[in-house]
Amino acid sequence: MRKTKQATVYLRVADARNKTGGGSGFLAVEPGVVITNAHVVGMMTASSKPPTKIEVVVHSGEANELSLVGVVLGVDRVADLAVVKIESNALPSPLQLGLKDDELYETQKAYIFGFPFGAQQRFVEVDADVFLVSA
Repeated sequence: MRKTKQATVYLRVADARNKTGGGSGFLAVEPGVVITNAHVVGMMTASSKPPTKIEVVVHSGEANELSLVGVVLGVDRVADLAVVKIESNALPSPLQLGLKDDELYETQKAYIFGFPFGAQQRFVEVDADVFLVSA
């Protein structure tokens, strides 16, 4: 659980109209790659422009909290996924992906990591909660 919490990040996003928002993501696959949702970066429609600013907060709520600039590498609007790139030599290890469809079943216990109440203020820690997978 500790490794997953360390790999969870918070994104603060501003668009061309200076509208701000945010959401959770996580470091995955290789250092500096953040997986989040397309709606978090405001790119759910084909006419959506990339955000003017993405701030990615790593180690939120810890003494070594970092605020880094993020850049959108790509989005999948159908799956509501986005990939953001950050640069730093002080990043936690990324999570590896690889769960197969047949390894996930209804009523299986799973964990949710993120910032359910946002992290607009500094030093907000990652929250973890348990839920059951549903159809």
